[in-house]
Amino acid sequence: MRALLLVAVLLGIAPLWLSPYDLSLLGRFLAVGLAVMGVVWAWGYGGILSLGQGIFFGLGGYALAMHLKLAPLAPGELPDFMVWNGVEALPWWWAPFRSPWFALAMVLLLPSLLAFLLGYLLFRRRVSGVYFTLITQALALAFATLLISQQGLTGGFNGLTNFTTLFGWSFGDPGFQVGLYAATALLVLLALAASHWLRKTSFGLVLRGRGAPAAHPGSGPCTTQGGDRRPPTAGARGHGRCLVHLKTLTP
Repeated sequence: MRALLLVAVLLGIAPLWLSPYDLSLLGRFLAVGLAVMGVVWAWGYGGILSLGQGIFFGLGGYALAMHLKLAPLAPGELPDFMVWNGVEALPWWWAPFRSPWFALAMVLLLPSLLAFLLGYLLFRRRVSGVYFTLITQALALAFATLLISQQGLTGGFNGLTNFTTLFGWSFGDPGFQVGLYAATALLVLLALAASHWLRKTSFGLVLRGRGAPAAHPGSGPCTTQGGDRRPPTAGARGHGRCLVHLKTLTP
């Protein structure tokens, strides 16, 4: 806990001695750190090596980016990449993302629903080890191929870029940049505190091999090998997904 307090102090004084550019970089590093914490829970504690973390971050990121592309446009206007690709009308599934609240909801709901579906299908059939890893890698490749091939709808290889505002605030405003950094740092600290607390619960002890489920007395570390460990490992994977979703809300 002392280490967490020290990190909080260092992050708190960072805007006082870092340039705007360096502060922006630190915010990006912290955002990536949220995704790394998710990998630590899913792989380090849960024993589940997923090579498809980018799918869930990508879905959440696209949900917010779609709103950012639509927000500054007048009714009837299309995002620049759609115009370049000859799209004549806004696809129906793009239209709801004009609402910031709908976009924020989709940032969390879309990746969560996909993660639940994949987790249910894979864990229900006790897919584990290298097979789970290969499936997630194949899904990541399929997801990337789909996005790149549908350039007129997704922006293709370049994705969605050239954002100017976020919920009415200009990205060029120095005060807003500091606010984005502060929000990112706060999310990281909350995620660290939640992970520290979770490690000490019964769930965390079982996951780290320091406790044993009643159905498996004396069992060792909770990995994808051996008996039915679906509840704790699936929980670790879900916690990891939550951290990835939080990353999509940061700059």
